[in-house]
Amino acid sequence: RFVRFPKPGDYVDRFRQLLTTAVADRLGDGPLSTHLSGGLDSPSVAAMAHGILASEGREAALRAQTHDAATLVSGDKEAHYAGLIAAALGISADVVDTALYPTRHPFSPSPEPLSDPIPYQPTTKEFEIGARTASHGRVMLTGIGGDPLLLFDPSYWIDCVARGRPLRLGAIVREHMRLFHRPPRFYIRPAIGYRLWLAFEKPRVLPDWLGGGVSARAPLERRIREVMIHNKKNIDIRGMAAAPLWSDLFRSTDPGCTALAVRHRHPFFDLRLVNYALTLPPVPWLPGKHILREAMTGILPEAVRRRAKTPLGADVQ
Repeated sequence: RFVRFPKPGDYVDRFRQLLTTAVADRLGDGPLSTHLSGGLDSPSVAAMAHGILASEGREAALRAQTHDAATLVSGDKEAHYAGLIAAALGISADVVDTALYPTRHPFSPSPEPLSDPIPYQPTTKEFEIGARTASHGRVMLTGIGGDPLLLFDPSYWIDCVARGRPLRLGAIVREHMRLFHRPPRFYIRPAIGYRLWLAFEKPRVLPDWLGGGVSARAPLERRIREVMIHNKKNIDIRGMAAAPLWSDLFRSTDPGCTALAVRHRHPFFDLRLVNYALTLPPVPWLPGKHILREAMTGILPEAVRRRAKTPLGADVQ
């Protein structure tokens, strides 16, 4: 069932309250760091953390860390927007130029000995950046989880019909009419594009070191396609509990894997926040992370709050 409040602003207020609680429960007592991108997720966490610490007279305990790829020919502007956020909040930011760190083979020996064997070894870049975090405090807040938590499926109405849940679709329409006195948008063209994206996967080019006998003995291309399709179907909020991506990510940032005394904490994975998001009607709260953008009104700079989701220049490169 969908959660019901009298006014649209009540939905936003409840989301902001739960996000604030999720961040507060993960601050700890000592100095800490927070990821700070030029997007929306980690800046929202950073803003909540700064507000809570400022109310306790501990705002100096928070330091932001921004990963910049400006030296790449990519047009990356993360540092610019992160700088706007840091200046607006009044927090210091450690800008790390990731392009200055050379790439390294993932199976090379770890920069530091680890207590247990693990399937993933941190690279020199990851270790050195992590060491900068550890030099300030023992907690790193992240914005990881914001994307699946508020992922919008533009084909939500197709999904309702395909799953034999017309009553759910009717409830979505009724709630939107009750709150905004007009029917919801059905996103027909984006829905078709999204369904085609789910159905088709571009062929993957296997690296040279996987060629030859390995590819002949195992159907790697087919298995890679199966994994990619499975991941696509688990990228939304339901995948936050089911997709192996997240457990692998949590393990890779654990001190047992990084050899660094830093705990990464992810407020967007707070169960109270996840359970609330599960009860939200998809429209209008999920398209473009609308509810998070509204919750950050007056907190984040407008240039950041209204900025469209943009891939990192390094990723594009």
